[in-house]
Amino acid sequence: MSGSMTVVPKAMEFTQTEIQEMRMEIITLFDGRSRKHMRIRQGLHLFHNNMVVKHGAGLKSKDEFENQLRVWSLVDPSIVRVPQPIDHFQHTYPGRRHPTGFIVMEYVANCERQLGRLLDAQIDQDRGIMFGDFPGFAPKPGSMEVPNQWIHKRRNLWPDVKPKSFVDFGEFDLVLCRMDIYAGDILWPIDGGAPWLFNWKRAVYLPRLFQYFTHMVNPRDHKDFHSRILPKLEPLTERETELQSIFITAWGNSIRADIKD
Repeated sequence: MSGSMTVVPKAMEFTQTEIQEMRMEIITLFDGRSRKHMRIRQGLHLFHNNMVVKHGAGLKSKDEFENQLRVWSLVDPSIVRVPQPIDHFQHTYPGRRHPTGFIVMEYVANCERQLGRLLDAQIDQDRGIMFGDFPGFAPKPGSMEVPNQWIHKRRNLWPDVKPKSFVDFGEFDLVLCRMDIYAGDILWPIDGGAPWLFNWKRAVYLPRLFQYFTHMVNPRDHKDFHSRILPKLEPLTERETELQSIFITAWGNSIRADIKD
């Protein structure tokens, strides 16, 4: 069993001893034989009636936990809420080749999915309330070298096309983005209040136009969500609009071809 001892303050507090006892209980519950836990959906189970355990073989629990902890500490809960992350660890069961990753977080009750309410909500793009990911990008603020190379390589994919000039997206401020967001990740409290936003595996700092563009290229997957949410976002600046075709070309080429970085 591996994983750092993480005690998260505020809403729920645990001592290191309590965290260790919790881990041992979870390992026993999810050993493949026990059925004493209530399944919420695939890979999510209720634990102690006030927590949820997310688990799975190959789950990168540390990365996702740290993403969610970072977001939980940054967002304004009056605008959007994120379940408090409590602990993460990995455990390799006897006879299994790969470890199982576990993330323990706050359980959110009395909620429902309502796409219409999301579309009527005020979304503050500049404050990083909508979030995202690109392969290999670090989840912390830093250089735009990797995103720039990712786009430039895919923009100039075909050898018979005249190479296009390099564009540096580093001229823009970075905000926390999450470009795999869709309506199923959003729950609304039945009694009112700010929505809950789930699943923080892919959260990364990028220029906010990356978040905007992903809603333009993803409507085929969740048409109602993406096509109707775009008008709610702050419009692109003239400079951001100029770069729109570059982003969409790179994104399209990444889908058409298997590209290794």
